[in-house]
Amino acid sequence: METVVEEQYIFTVDRFIIHRDYVGMKRGYKNDIALIRLDREIDFESENTEVSCVCEPYPLELLNTNQCIVLGWGQTTADSESSLSKQLLQVGLPILSDAYCSQLERDFSSHWALCAGFTDEDNKDACKGDSGGPLLCPLAETSEVYSLAGIVSHGVGCGSRLHPGYYTRVDRFIRWIEAQSGE
Repeated sequence: METVVEEQYIFTVDRFIIHRDYVGMKRGYKNDIALIRLDREIDFESENTEVSCVCEPYPLELLNTNQCIVLGWGQTTADSESSLSKQLLQVGLPILSDAYCSQLERDFSSHWALCAGFTDEDNKDACKGDSGGPLLCPLAETSEVYSLAGIVSHGVGCGSRLHPGYYTRVDRFIRWIEAQSGE
């Protein structure tokens, strides 16, 4: 019997770049964004790689915000004894209106955040361990191309009715990302 070993790519983190105006939980998670600079570029064109690149952030108005997905290796329940997932999981979530999000969280601002989830269902959400992961939404004109709409930030529990997840709104940070990456 042959053992098949998948090719692995190991990168070293050259530097972490945390937004200089980040404020945490006590003041609403404003500017909850960071970049990781790797020691070298990733070759997305290589036929040996299963890594792909997501589209640059587009304004929410150009996305189908009812068919977004969040990805992560986090817990599958809010139970503190729950372990992290051993496989990458995904769940479909709609982005909710700014007015709705503002009603639920006092410090919410669409200048840097958005919220996503279901108002009438339980158990569909990002959870502990998913922070920093992507919220991807398809472009409105095609369901095959996804854009990075949000970054998992925070929430109350996991998948609780009337408690959507909160995400950093990436389209509001394009200039900051470009400045940090030298583009």
